[in-house]
Amino acid sequence: FMKMTDEETKKIFNENYRGDEESLQAAVRLLRESGYSQMESLKVLVEGLNLSITEADKIILNAKAWSSEKESNLRLRDELDNYLDDNATE
Repeated sequence: FMKMTDEETKKIFNENYRGDEESLQAAVRLLRESGYSQMESLKVLVEGLNLSITEADKIILNAKAWSSEKESNLRLRDELDNYLDDNATE
């Protein structure tokens, strides 16, 4: 897949997102199908919807397009949290 330029990304996002959950899911799916990673998709949501990183992350984590990755993402986050907790200096 070829990645889109910022202008192409904005165009595809704006043409497909209509302010509802269904079109948001479709826009995220189109980003994934276009070769965007979760992080790149998150950036598009932050910039396109003026969301915080936390808000955009929640959307990507729970997006139907990324459902196959959800469990491994949650496991990685738990492992990272545990590592940081175990190695935190006081």
